Amino acid sequence: MIKQEILEKAYKNIVEKDPEIIDTGFLELDETLKNVDYGSLITIGARPAMGMTDLLFLIFHNLLNKKHKCLFFSPRMNSQEVVERLIILETWIDCQKRRSKNFSPEDIDKIKQSIEKLSKSDIAIFDNIVDVSQIQKEINNYDVEYVFVDSVHLIYGFEKSSDNIVSDVFTKLKQSAQANNCILFITCNLLDDIDDREDKHPTLHDLRKVGGGDIASDAVLFLYRDCYYNLLENTHPDYYIHKYKAEIQVAKNICGATGFFELIYDSNRSRFLNWQSDYCKNCAGVKFEDKHDLS
Repeated sequence: MIKQEILEKAYKNIVEKDPEIIDTGFLELDETLKNVDYGSLITIGARPAMGMTDLLFLIFHNLLNKKHKCLFFSPRMNSQEVVERLIILETWIDCQKRRSKNFSPEDIDKIKQSIEKLSKSDIAIFDNIVDVSQIQKEINNYDVEYVFVDSVHLIYGFEKSSDNIVSDVFTKLKQSAQANNCILFITCNLLDDIDDREDKHPTLHDLRKVGGGDIASDAVLFLYRDCYYNLLENTHPDYYIHKYKAEIQVAKNICGATGFFELIYDSNRSRFLNWQSDYCKNCAGVKFEDKHDLS
């Protein structure tokens, strides 16, 4: 016989489910993932240089601004670097200004306001944990809604065989998401054999080859930018549209639909934006005056 508490939870999920459990800030993506529930593992996969970590940070930043409790595990960056990236996202300061330190008084005010805002965020950052058992322990210690891990290849699992380590990490993280009723995002670099084929869009088979993440994941997002492989001549009429266009594919979604979505990728500000064709009107580059502020 099915327990009454399970039946009651099923009723609540069907009838009263919060429609904003997944709130990435991207309208079409949120609509597609709207039925994803707590306890889910969401994998973001891509080849290097596609902006995968930028996308992870942007989702992280957006959920923090919505006052959600978040954990961030970053074996590749220290806590200082994570905080600095969040400040850059909040302030919209571009990389050139950051490198030159040529900030305007308005920029300085934005940075101070961002720091004040971050000081009140419900967030914990771990930059020295590379063992999946330690990640599980920290998740168990926090009453958390969202967990971010960048990336699966930098985490050690329980298995001794290198062929099984990544698969083990995916499985253990999925178990932690279920046990703690949270949503866990993780990034995964895909193998370079994608670069050798004619159609370089990632597939679920590519994810399976790096540890079977397609099996453990409740949703799989692939990120692709064609300009990385096929940059048009700058005299081409579609040069800027092509240069800044990115694609997100929801390749797996056990709770609903799949599909492709186009976004703008502004590498100078390390962020993605909802697609607007007027961003690419100017021959000098992308215009962001009418940006969708995700904060």
